[in-house]
Amino acid sequence: MITPTRDCEPSGATKPEPRPAPGFLFRGCQLYLRSLAEPRMAPSPHVVSLNVGANDAPVVARSVHREDQEVIMRRILVAAGLALAAFSSAALADGPIVRWDRVEGVIGADFMPVQVGPFPASGRWRTTGSGQVALNLKTGFLSVKVSGTSVANHYANGPLGSPTPLSKGNVIVTVVCNSTERYGPITWADASVPGGVGSLNWHGFLDLPTACVDNPEELVFLVRHLEGPPFYGSFMLYGAERTIR
Repeated sequence: MITPTRDCEPSGATKPEPRPAPGFLFRGCQLYLRSLAEPRMAPSPHVVSLNVGANDAPVVARSVHREDQEVIMRRILVAAGLALAAFSSAALADGPIVRWDRVEGVIGADFMPVQVGPFPASGRWRTTGSGQVALNLKTGFLSVKVSGTSVANHYANGPLGSPTPLSKGNVIVTVVCNSTERYGPITWADASVPGGVGSLNWHGFLDLPTACVDNPEELVFLVRHLEGPPFYGSFMLYGAERTIR
């Protein structure tokens, strides 16, 4: 058996070759340089065997190309997030803005009913961690972000304090106009949007009725269950701490 030295040269060698630069692949005492002109390999680990002894286990090295792909994917995700943030900011910048700086959950509506126009409050109690809603009255662009939505009572299928479940994929965000009917009949605009477990994050456009633009102080923001059983479109969250600017 040939005894290898630190530089993988047989003992007695007069001039050891330099170590390979990082990213080179080597097997035994031979150096392999992957050409940049070669096509990229699939993102899987490569086994690099040093072959310096019969009992030595192979060394598994991570593919350089796989690391490149992960870096590229991270950059794409960051760029997409920045683009969405820039788009949201631009969409909210042009026109009067109505903001709700808190989103609250409905508690106790099964004992003391709450109604906003045709929409009753849900008897399924909810609480939230944080939330913010912004509506551009000129463009109809609506931005909704709610987190920490939890069950605020103890149910057979939902323990107290547990995150709200994903309700078959959708909830309904609703902007109610002329909510007190002081200036005319109630109208509204809404959209079915994906609801997450314990959270809601959505940006999009609503076709606002004229009453929403004419009387912004009458606006109410609601998050409702889907239409149909068991909750029939009742609302479980509402916007609070409203400002108009």
